[in-house]
Amino acid sequence: LLFFTLVNFSYAQDYNTFTEEMVEVKFISSVTKVKKENFYIALDFSLKPGWKIYWRQPGDSGLPPNIDYNNTTNLKSLEIKWPFPSKEYESANLLTNVYKDDVIIPIEIAVKDYTKPLNLDTKLNFQVCKDICIPFETNLFLRLDSGESNYTSYFYKIERALSKVPLNYKKLGIN
Repeated sequence: LLFFTLVNFSYAQDYNTFTEEMVEVKFISSVTKVKKENFYIALDFSLKPGWKIYWRQPGDSGLPPNIDYNNTTNLKSLEIKWPFPSKEYESANLLTNVYKDDVIIPIEIAVKDYTKPLNLDTKLNFQVCKDICIPFETNLFLRLDSGESNYTSYFYKIERALSKVPLNYKKLGIN
């Protein structure tokens, strides 16, 4: 019992998972605790074969995932970093931008005070599509205590997804 108590307090991270027959989604974090102002978390979608979700600019049809984070505490800003999608023609020659299989969508987090925990309480709206689209709404949360931090086992997955995010040339000063 003492071992499980120590493991729980040392990791200091808590989250939930939304599961349906064709999709599972949860927040993952690159760090075990809040130690500095900026770090990355991600939405981790696991889609069954044939199912898809849409990119931030879905194309001719579809809706991208949308996060409402108004109930979050100690959050200064949240910016979704959308990895480059696959292009797919759907019925009636509609060109769409989609993700399939396992999808990591990185989110850059800035906290107000890194000496306090982050309590990310969100409402996630998204749709999964195959032959038809099914809309979902769920509450996802992620809680990170403050203190000495380490990288999690998700760090590499998030970094790999970040490497697929298109560059914003205007932010880089390139016209």
